[in-house]
Amino acid sequence: MAMNYGSYTPQEARQIWEKRLQMTAKAELDKRIARNLLVYRGLPSTVDIDTVTRIEGSGGSTSIQAKILAKGAVPDPTDIKAGQEDFKQFQAGLGFYVNGREMAQDPAVKNGKIDWCYRNIGRLEDYIFFNGDSSLNISGLQTHAEANVNGKITASGASGADVNNVGAWAGTDDDIDIYRDVLEAVSRIGDNYASSPLFMVGRRADLKYIRQMDDLRNPYADQILDLFGAGNVNDFLRSSGYCPSGYIYIVARDAEVAEFTVSTEMMVDNDYPREKGDNYWTEVREWINPFQCYDTEGFVEIQIT
Repeated sequence: MAMNYGSYTPQEARQIWEKRLQMTAKAELDKRIARNLLVYRGLPSTVDIDTVTRIEGSGGSTSIQAKILAKGAVPDPTDIKAGQEDFKQFQAGLGFYVNGREMAQDPAVKNGKIDWCYRNIGRLEDYIFFNGDSSLNISGLQTHAEANVNGKITASGASGADVNNVGAWAGTDDDIDIYRDVLEAVSRIGDNYASSPLFMVGRRADLKYIRQMDDLRNPYADQILDLFGAGNVNDFLRSSGYCPSGYIYIVARDAEVAEFTVSTEMMVDNDYPREKGDNYWTEVREWINPFQCYDTEGFVEIQIT
């Protein structure tokens, strides 16, 4: 489809690429780890700072101060404290050039660039989810899981609330008990999230041990289904190459644990004038915070080495 245009990218091209972006997002959504393991919350497009208010009674978040009352009785008073925390929205984006000669032919031939931008921005989301970004003052899953006051599963030298794993999951130690290690990890999720959906996430190479068999030829995957309230392993197992190697994480999906917030979903913007060499610039960008963490008790680390 030939475009009619002058000093700016034709509107028809933007429409074609916006449609492609929507199709790609729909097809790829299930692959996005951060967006699927965290609760998604949309914000007004004008929000740059998301101020989260936390309310807690004087007895703590697990204390039950409410009482059954007789008709006409007045409830007891409770002291409520509220704290606020600010979370920034960050712009993530990627762009590409299209030459005027190509634009005059058919912009749809550049749909592959839209796909690449979407996937690359999504990978950035997932990388920050696991590893954070110190330049943006964002801590990742690894940092938050290690800060869980209920402890973690470590390879050796456990102290306090931590516990050593039974053995390296690769089978290099004399003993190995994957079920017990996972049970210890799930037990360290905060009590407030006992009914929240639980997920296990790690690198594919590390998660393969979940599918191997014990000495009685019983798959470990089948043994741990009840720990996640799952019908099969695909209900809770998620993999990502951005997860730190040698570690697996248990994640409670709950709005009180963490959220993925979005003030502007991924969009196409090519409202720019033609540049030297008859080139036209297009951006794909969004405004997000890929990991707003509120409670580290929703994450537990398992070191499997």
